[in-house]
Amino acid sequence: GTELVQAMGADVVVNYRNEDFSEVLSDYDFAFDTTGESLKMVKILKKDAGAQVVTIVGTPTVASLESTGMKVPWIVRQFLSGVGKGEMAAAEAKGAVWSHLFLRPNGPDLEKLLSYTTAATAATAAEEAASPETPKLRAVVDGTFSL
Repeated sequence: GTELVQAMGADVVVNYRNEDFSEVLSDYDFAFDTTGESLKMVKILKKDAGAQVVTIVGTPTVASLESTGMKVPWIVRQFLSGVGKGEMAAAEAKGAVWSHLFLRPNGPDLEKLLSYTTAATAATAAEEAASPETPKLRAVVDGTFSL
């Protein structure tokens, strides 16, 4: 397991069965939540660096629904008004941003997702050039598929 992942180029390997990633990882620009642990992901971000957590898990926020062009009725707004507040507050306290991406498997949404990873990769590449001995998470897109 661990050796295989390291052989594939991983700088840091976290075995989720034995380790808590939020206790092992730190100083990242971007975290992409696909597991519902975005509150813990805020812990691994750089402080006061404009870092970001994007989640595609759980109940969407009003803002994420509106980003799809949906007109959110008043009653739904009331129901969703507290969604993500804890995560947003934790991120803001760290100088970061938390958001929910209402992801649909279509070209525009996947392009938006790619833009997050591209921005994170560019920031990481610049840091690695300045400090190559510090391992950083790199986003890798090894293929694309038309829909």
